[in-house]
Amino acid sequence: TIVYRKGIGISLVKTDSIWGYCQNNTIYINVEGSFCRLPVFGNVSHFIGSISTEAFKPNGPFYDPNSPGGGNSITGVAIKTKETHEFLFDFYTGKVVVASLESVTEILQRDTVLYKDFMALKKRQRRKKMYVFLKSYNERHPVYFPRLS
Repeated sequence: TIVYRKGIGISLVKTDSIWGYCQNNTIYINVEGSFCRLPVFGNVSHFIGSISTEAFKPNGPFYDPNSPGGGNSITGVAIKTKETHEFLFDFYTGKVVVASLESVTEILQRDTVLYKDFMALKKRQRRKKMYVFLKSYNERHPVYFPRLS
């Protein structure tokens, strides 16, 4: 729950019902129930976040179809862990995607000049320079907020 001042009182909001919040001029967005800090805000923001994953840990015999008698079945438990990944937040679509060469390429397709320069590089160079191109994309496509009257 997030507590905030509203007029002369306070309000409570469940965190699973909000997209994000801003505190001390820093934006945090909700990614799978965890709030991740956007270190630099732009049309496309790159950030590090943790997501929950579930893995299966066997704790018994494994199934071996070639063993006499048909083998044994696997027994085990599901283990929940947190994994850290790099993400991209697209301001205009509201989507959060895993940062990859494919996701950056898709975003750069919106700017024909940058896309052409990006695709002229060899794949290895594109991987190395994808964040440089995202920075250029943000410089060429700034975020605008409507002025409130």
